[in-house]
This record gives sequence, C-alpha cells and structure tokens, in this order.
Amino acid sequence: DAARERFGGANMSVNAAGSEGEPGGRASELPASPSMDVVAFHLVRLHDGKLCDRMVFRDDYIRLKRAQGVSAVRESEDSTLLTILSLRRQAFHAVRCR
Repeated sequence: DAARERFGGANMSVNAAGSEGEPGGRASELPASPSMDVVAFHLVRLHDGKLCDRMVFRDDYIRLKRAQGVSAVRESEDSTLLTILSLRRQAFHAVRCR
C-alpha cells in the first residue's frame, strides 16, 4: 500500500483519514485556514541516533505549540502510537512505531 511504502514499510504502520490513505491526503479542507509549507516528523533511534523514518505533511497545519496536535503513547515495550491532528485537512493520523 502506498502509505506503508512511503513510510518505510516494516517500522511503521499508518492509518490516515486522507482521501488517498496517507498523511496530507486531500479529504476536506477548511477555507482560509492557516497553512505551513512543510511539517516533517523524523523517527530517530535514540541509542545510536540513526534516522529510521520520516513523515512529511505538505501545505498543512498541525499545531505544534505545547504539543496540541501531536501525542505519543507507549503501547508496549517495543511499540509507540504517534497521533497527529491535521487542522487544515480535518484529518486524524495514527502511526504505530515499532
């Protein structure tokens, strides 16, 4: 599937509300809503600093101040759920990082 291929396959699984099933998909937009050119999230393995994956949202608005649009919940010892709320696209994205 396109979203899984875009995010590097095995490390992350994606459930998105965009029309194409991937972050930044054009489901519905709020007219005159603020927009950022690019918002990027990088998945970095902390013990060695290796960049494992990244997610890029183009022409979107995600409130990053005080983590209002992003949250991370540890599901198990080897799995974390990252949730992202896209205000411009009116979409909720859930990404499982393993």
